[in-house]
Amino acid sequence: MVVSSGTRLRIIVLGALLSLVFLGLGGQLVRWQVIERDELLARAEEESRGLVSSSIPPQRGFIYEGDGSMLAGNQVSYDIVASPNMIQDEGYRRELADKIAPLLGQSSDEMMASLADVTQRHVYLAFQVPQSATQQIEDLPGDMRPIKAEMHNERVYPQGALASHMLGFVYIGKAGYNGAYGVEGFYDAVLRGKAGEGIAERDPLGSAIPVAFVQYTPAVNGKDIVLSLKRTAQRVVERELQRALQEYQAEAGTVVVLQPRTGAILAMASQPAYDPNRYAAEAAADSRIFSDPAISQLYEPGSVVKIVTIGAALDSGTITPDTILNDTGAIEVGGSPIYNWDNQAYGPVDITTVLGKSLNVEAAQIAVMLGRERFYHYVRRFGFGSPTGVDLDGEVSGSFKTPDDPEWSESDMGRNGFGQAIDATPLQVATAIAAIANGGLLMKPYVVQAILDGNDVVRTAPKAVRRAVTAQTAHSVTRMLEAVVEQYTTLAQVPGYRVAGKSGTSQVYVPGGYDPNATIASFVGYLPSDDPAMLILVVIKRPKASPWGGQVAAPVFSRIAKELVVLLDVPPDDVRRQAATQPVIWTTQ
Repeated sequence: MVVSSGTRLRIIVLGALLSLVFLGLGGQLVRWQVIERDELLARAEEESRGLVSSSIPPQRGFIYEGDGSMLAGNQVSYDIVASPNMIQDEGYRRELADKIAPLLGQSSDEMMASLADVTQRHVYLAFQVPQSATQQIEDLPGDMRPIKAEMHNERVYPQGALASHMLGFVYIGKAGYNGAYGVEGFYDAVLRGKAGEGIAERDPLGSAIPVAFVQYTPAVNGKDIVLSLKRTAQRVVERELQRALQEYQAEAGTVVVLQPRTGAILAMASQPAYDPNRYAAEAAADSRIFSDPAISQLYEPGSVVKIVTIGAALDSGTITPDTILNDTGAIEVGGSPIYNWDNQAYGPVDITTVLGKSLNVEAAQIAVMLGRERFYHYVRRFGFGSPTGVDLDGEVSGSFKTPDDPEWSESDMGRNGFGQAIDATPLQVATAIAAIANGGLLMKPYVVQAILDGNDVVRTAPKAVRRAVTAQTAHSVTRMLEAVVEQYTTLAQVPGYRVAGKSGTSQVYVPGGYDPNATIASFVGYLPSDDPAMLILVVIKRPKASPWGGQVAAPVFSRIAKELVVLLDVPPDDVRRQAATQPVIWTTQ
């Protein structure tokens, strides 16, 4: 057979090309098997193992009230995730959408829109899905590999809106769950815990195989917290506050109940309130509702501050309980006139009458008698102008002008003497008057009475801030405040108990001055007055039925106190006196 020169050339070229190909393959095999062998083996091992790191979330600590009922806990929920890149066929996508959408409360078309981009590997279909619905999805027939459920611990508040301002809430942020406001915000680092980490092998779909952890660091759960709050007392306070707003056609209100001896807050409520389980919906309506008025909103306390003014004057020796002042119905301080609330003059009056009739003229006169240095010294000693230090997120300090301020004048001191031109929070006011109830000792208020860490319990020890006045001064003021309730503000009385207290009616400051048609009605009192188990402050904002604290806030105080003495097991005065006089009987065995 004769081969033409052209064919021979083609055979030679083809042979050369095949030689080059085999030579290249040989070289590549040498590179893979000899030169880069170790590196490729390591890479192959890594890829075959398919290691993936995942965060293991801790369980957030629970919050309990003082009697053991849960106020904040956790429940399991799931985020439903799809991998559209695994659902290329449109008919398959429609089939999945028709099955899953009803279980998630969505339409099939909405689900199809979520799955439309088939290049995506990770698309969230729904958040915080209950375990029951998640189980239904997992039990659906057919190939459900493109659909996965990511488990989370969801924060829940079993008591609903109860104590919502004190508790705060938990929201989902970029770094996970975060506490906001109240206890949740203040103790976030304690409640949060520490996430763990699991390094596991991947399954063929790229997800971690939980049982195939090659490295595992367990999560450290958050610590539990026990509040000083009493759930039954809190319910009474919230119910009576809501009733008061309706009865007196008021805009808002706050009630604080604390133990004068320790500073423990037994109940604290403000209305309007919110449900922390629905914080997202509440935020969409008005996020300002989250701010706790008891610690974050300022008001002028009005005549309850006369307790501080008179306490300071007694303590400094400026006056005595028997001092007589001449009430002319008006006084000029720093060039500004000051009148009594009823524009009346009462002539010679003693100090108890000054408190009972709530005379502005005498309160301003006493402030002037004290002098600027001593007056503001005592105002600060009672805690005004500084935060109380309560363990709640969002507290503000309050303020008042002093002689160091360029805009201060002596007229400010005169007005401060009866509680005007002083900005304070309800908790500041309650804590200040509690110092009188506690024999002159100002206590730091608190809401967390214990932190639980496994078997370890860290209890909150009551902390004295400083002495505001002497015990003798506090005793004298208490006797006067008893007479005020007995003779003047009788609507605050509690049968069977001696009550010490004082009403307040302040104007509402608006830009440019005071609203002539609005007041803030308040009453603060404690009982039993000789050994106080509780102090209650009631603040009712913008009541329309009556402007006066003695008519609006005092009855609310009485209704709350009547129930709390039963719930907190406070014996009536005659029972305590009888127990104190019983002879001690010694027995032998």
